[in-house]
Amino acid sequence: MKNIFKIRNTVTFLSFSIFNIFMFSGCDMAGTCGEDWNGNSQTEERNVGIRISLYTEKAVQTKGSEDVENSISDINILVFGEDGNLIAHDYSETAQDIRMNLPENRELEICAVANFGSVINIKNKAELSELRYTASSAYDTGSDGMFLMSGGKTAVISEGSVITLGLRRCACKIIVKADISSLGEGCTLMFKELKLKNMPGSVFPFKVSAATAGNVFSEGIAAEEGFEEQLAGNGCVFYIFENMQGELLPGIKEQKEKVFPEGDARAERCSYLEITGEFISPEKSGEIIYRTYLGKDVLGNFDIERNCIYNTELVFTGYTPEEAGWRIDVSGLGDRVTSVNVTPSHSEIHLDEKIQLKAEIYPESAEIRDLVWSSSNERICTVDNNGMVHAKSTGKAIIRAEASDGSGKYGEAEITVTYAPVERVEIKWKNTSGTLFSGDANFVDRSLVSGQKSSITYYAEIYPYNADQGLTVEWEVLDVSGNPSAAKIVETLDGEGNPFVVKAVPFSNASASACRGKVRISASVNDSGQKVSSSSLLHVFEYAPLRPKWNGTTLADYNFSQKYKYYCSISFSSGLGLENEGYVFNGSQGDLFDIGMGFGMTNMSTGDSFPSDSGEAEELKKFLSITKGGGYNTKENLYIEIIR
Repeated sequence: MKNIFKIRNTVTFLSFSIFNIFMFSGCDMAGTCGEDWNGNSQTEERNVGIRISLYTEKAVQTKGSEDVENSISDINILVFGEDGNLIAHDYSETAQDIRMNLPENRELEICAVANFGSVINIKNKAELSELRYTASSAYDTGSDGMFLMSGGKTAVISEGSVITLGLRRCACKIIVKADISSLGEGCTLMFKELKLKNMPGSVFPFKVSAATAGNVFSEGIAAEEGFEEQLAGNGCVFYIFENMQGELLPGIKEQKEKVFPEGDARAERCSYLEITGEFISPEKSGEIIYRTYLGKDVLGNFDIERNCIYNTELVFTGYTPEEAGWRIDVSGLGDRVTSVNVTPSHSEIHLDEKIQLKAEIYPESAEIRDLVWSSSNERICTVDNNGMVHAKSTGKAIIRAEASDGSGKYGEAEITVTYAPVERVEIKWKNTSGTLFSGDANFVDRSLVSGQKSSITYYAEIYPYNADQGLTVEWEVLDVSGNPSAAKIVETLDGEGNPFVVKAVPFSNASASACRGKVRISASVNDSGQKVSSSSLLHVFEYAPLRPKWNGTTLADYNFSQKYKYYCSISFSSGLGLENEGYVFNGSQGDLFDIGMGFGMTNMSTGDSFPSDSGEAEELKKFLSITKGGGYNTKENLYIEIIR
């Protein structure tokens, strides 16, 4: 578990490609000039035309277009005499033929600067050595996106001579690769950011350059999006101005010692790589930051020399970093989850019920303690982010709580969903308006008249609502009137299932008593061996005419209009007149009810109003007075049966 981070650095000096620039004198080939570039008089001498050939190295890997590393533009040609003073200067925006006037047989120093971005105005070599290119940003390494280049050479001028002059880039190329293949089993490192920091803000084209305090882009530049694949392939590329810091920490024997003491000003000038990633191992997870200074080697040298390619390979091995500090910042690492325990592990709940699951995370020092809850079958159970389970359908589902730290650890609970046990069965029916209705089991409004076409449709509702609504309902018709034939007076139109439809059998004059009685309609279900039932009372009457009796004698037979649907026993007392043409029932108060009879209309007034169709269920007994003919008064009871 040692040496999780290693670095291998290599430096490559580049090969070359050639650009030719032909330069001729600005004077006549045979003429002479009496003054140098600075206006100093000199002995007449012959000026000759020369040809200058410029070359730059061929880059191993390019950035942007194929020629960006070798492109040349805005070229300054500077010629110095033996005394170091400038004697000739030419500027060209592109590489084209230039005519110059250079003295023959003199040893001159010819310097060139490409991609500087402007005309260079200097008078001598001392000023040239102090010439500085200042970058506008950390990405700026020359004019118009091309690299700043410079070069110089001393040559004796002779007619027709060709002078080759090499141009060296003032920046270098950094190629960064990363290898995580040697990490321990179960370990991974997902890179999130790669930066090159402490970028020099300027460079001297003709002098060794090094970043100074206050002239550094400390945050540097970041690798472009998608750099992760490049790290594992050909590498991520950065360009940086020369930064020759030298041997700053002599005697270093191990790579991890290449770190400046806290507060050391040199740490702000030396360029370094910083890579941020999400590190995951069996025991640890979180953010880790790795930093490494660049240089000619991985120990005490910090030089970043121009015109070179630096290949840096970061090799990650082992399980956990051995060191912690500026170089390897593990402050973002925390213990990973090793196990998750969900309780209760097995539960049985009823349909539409809820249960709260709890999850314990181990170890307690685990840095990331968030859980992701999920259900194996959301049709049966759903679960929210807090472990609350809601039963949606019967069956089984596995509820999982998984650690979100990438450890892959999780706990599970098995949930079995069943129907709630049946508590009661309630019988309902439709009233005269067609509305589903329920009431007292002895409610007399549920009645049928034999021989009529009407029927009653019963519905059995199972409670509670989350019980099994698919249970088979079994119906029974039971006699409760003492009439052995009563159960036979109900005809079943739909004898199975739900709803249940019954009708009274047709009335028979020969067996009128058989068409009258009370039955109880019973509905039951079998829920896992437990029988739950309910019943409702039903009255059945024969269809008969109105037969009023007085003193036990039937007065007349009249057909009843059946306006009301109640079975009423009414007692009459004295005070009412009874005429031969019909029966007149008069009362001193109450509502007037019209009852149709065979040869006329009889009015009956009671002291109490009859119940309406709203479902009131009392047997009515009314006390009225009857007067028979000529003021004959009696106090006999007259019983009238009103049948629907």
